[in-house]
Parts: sequence; C-alpha cells; structure tokens
Amino acid sequence: MSSFFTFFKKSVPAVKINVEMIENFNKCDGEGNYKKFYKENLDFLMSLNTYLEKTSFDKGTLEISLCKNFIPLFDYLSSWNPESSEFEMIDTSSLEKYVPEVLEDLKYAIFSSNWTDFYFKYRSAVDTIIELSRKQGTVDISIQIGNNSCESFKDRDFRRYTYYKLGNISEKPENREFESTCQDEIDSYIDDQNFERKLEQQEAINSKELEEMKKKRELKKKEFEAELEQIQSQMKNRFIALFECIRLKQRFEEKEEKVADWIQNCYKQPIKRFLEYFRDFQNVAREWKYFKRLPSESLQDAYEEISILSECVLSLFDTLEFLFIQLGEQHDIATDALFIKVLQKSIIDFALVLSSILNILDVNAPSHEWYKQLEKLFFMIKLSDIPTTTSLRKICKKAVVSNYEQLEFPKIHLKSYVVIHEQDNVQAEEVCTSESKCVIC
Repeated sequence: MSSFFTFFKKSVPAVKINVEMIENFNKCDGEGNYKKFYKENLDFLMSLNTYLEKTSFDKGTLEISLCKNFIPLFDYLSSWNPESSEFEMIDTSSLEKYVPEVLEDLKYAIFSSNWTDFYFKYRSAVDTIIELSRKQGTVDISIQIGNNSCESFKDRDFRRYTYYKLGNISEKPENREFESTCQDEIDSYIDDQNFERKLEQQEAINSKELEEMKKKRELKKKEFEAELEQIQSQMKNRFIALFECIRLKQRFEEKEEKVADWIQNCYKQPIKRFLEYFRDFQNVAREWKYFKRLPSESLQDAYEEISILSECVLSLFDTLEFLFIQLGEQHDIATDALFIKVLQKSIIDFALVLSSILNILDVNAPSHEWYKQLEKLFFMIKLSDIPTTTSLRKICKKAVVSNYEQLEFPKIHLKSYVVIHEQDNVQAEEVCTSESKCVIC
C-alpha cells in the first residue's frame, strides 16, 4: 500500500491511481467478479475516503453526493455475485436517497459489463472532485499513464489517445466509444463549428440503435417463449427420469443427480432466461433515463416494450403453474414425499412475485417511480432461492409438515384486463402417463 501514497511538502498527501490498479479492475470486470478488486484495494479506498471527507463542496452538487457515498458505492459494487447474477443483500438506503441515478447507472454497468457510458458520464464530476481537493490541499490525486502522471482523467484520456494517434504507444483504445469520445475532445480543441451537426448525427444513431434493439428484443422474446415450450415438451421424459425411482422404491440420495437435473433444466433454466430478458428491458429503459424523461414520441414504443415484457412474465407464470400441477399429481401418488411440497412452495413464492410484476406492468403512465418499483420486484427473483438437492434435504429434515399443506397456485387479477390460464388437458395427459406418475421418497 505504501506504493500508493507519498507526501508533498506542507504534508499534503499525494495519491496515485496507478496502472496496476486499473488493470486489476479490468481483470475483475472481465471475470464479472469485483470482490477481489474491492478486497485488494480496500485500504486504499478507505484512506482516500478519509481525505475526501476533508474537501468542501457546494451543497446539492453531484460531487458532494459522490464523496459522501464513496465507500457505499464500492460496497455495492462488491456485492455483485456473478454465479447467481444477483446482488447480495446490503443496505442501499443512502445510495437510493442521495445518488439514485448513479446507483441505477452502476447497476447497468455491472449487469452489462460495459463501463464506457458510466465512465464518461461521471468523469467530469470526478475530475472536479480531484481539482477541488488539490486546490484545498486535502489530497493531490494523479492518474498514471505510462511513466507519467496526469492531473485528471480527462487529461489522461486525451493524452493517451493523442499518443496513440501520433504512434507513441502501440496499444489501441479499448473500444470505439472510447476512441470516438477522445477524438471528439481533440476536435473540440480545433473546431467547434460542427456541434449541431454532430448532435443531429448522434440522435439519428441513437434512434437507429433503439430500433435495432427493439428488433433484437422481439426476437429474444420469441426465442424465450420457444424455449419454454421446448421445456414443456420435454417434461414427460424428465418427469419419468425424476420420479421412476419411487416406483422402484429407491431413496432420494440414490437419485440425487436426477433431482438436480430436473431442478436445473425444468425449474431454474426458465427463470434464468427470464432474468436475462429483463436485462434487455433495462437497457431500453436506460435509453429513456429509466422513464425520467420519456419523450412523447417514444410513449408508444414504451408501451410496446412493456407489453412484450408482460408476455414474457405470463409465459413464465404459465410454465411455473405447469410445474406446480405436475408435482401435485406426483405427490398424490406418494403423499410422504415432502420434498415435492417444498418444491411446490418454492414455485408459489416465485409465482407471487410474478403476479405482483404483472400488476405493476399493467400501467397507464410509466414513470421513474414506477420503474423503481418494477426493478425492485425483479430483484426479488433470485436464482439462489431455488432449492438445491442439498437444501432440499436440510429443509425436509427440519420442516413442519403443516406449513406445506393445502398449497394453492396464485391467480392473476389484473386491473385492465383478465387473463385466463388453462392447462392443456391433452398435453397434461401426454406428460402424466401411468408410467411417469411416480415420486421420490
């Protein structure tokens, strides 16, 4: 840690954000796991936070909000679990109150593993923090580039791109957005007469990108629904493989692998694909500033996006209901198989969240508050809540049987329209043949 800190005359601490730290972050980002970066640099972050607390900022500015929530933002970053694609439970009340937009942008950057927009959106504020801290003598922050140091991130980016263009460095900027942004900054030093033209071009590009995203999303929705249909069509074989052991009087432990296979492919996979689809919806919402500033000409597009998302929710809801019914029929044959009831209870919990999501989606005028409520519900859908064979065994040992009696799958009651869910009797007969009606003890 001593390599990070030196001291100037008059005891003004100097902090250097070096190349190793940046490379460490990029590596952790590539792995989708930021815990390592957080752990290895926590001392540095805490010390920097101490210095920033001594810097004065104007009230109500983004800079003061960022500094007051400096550590909580990194805490949130480290709470991301790439294995479950979820955030661990931490207190985000301060972030939601003081830097809600930063929090939303941070979520998107983590979900998408695309930090370009986040970086350039907040670079100016960070550079202001660096400048004011230096002027006030609380801390002198520099950013390393090669063997030299820069006084701001903008200066670092400008010099780095200039070096590349002049051939002084061989490393090309990481992506087109980086190159485009730096080139724009170079152009602004030379000629600023084309601003309006560039703005119009950018708006046209954004419009085209939104249209392409819309087409991709529609395609993904069809793929999502097709995948759910395929899962249902394969239910017969999976139920036979899963429940055949009860007919043979085999024990749970002897068929644990098949139980795990059923949970993974019939239960977990549809929910995982559903969450991936929601991330696409988040990308669109981000283009509209999370419904903070929804242009009137985009209102129809917003309703279409919400409608598509609603259809995906309904598709998953139907799939969960299908699973619930099939499990119930197996339990009727082997009433002492408690683990089936545990799985049913788990499915109900997910279905209740989906029901709440459908009610939120049934909206007349989407707003930022509406989106926050929607996102909060989606964050309640956690893959880690799906029972594993290990957790099933533990739950069944300690379970109170009465808590799993008279389980009923929830009904949907929407405000604007009624949705009737019917089980395909022909398909149900196909799936539940006399041979497949067996359960694990």
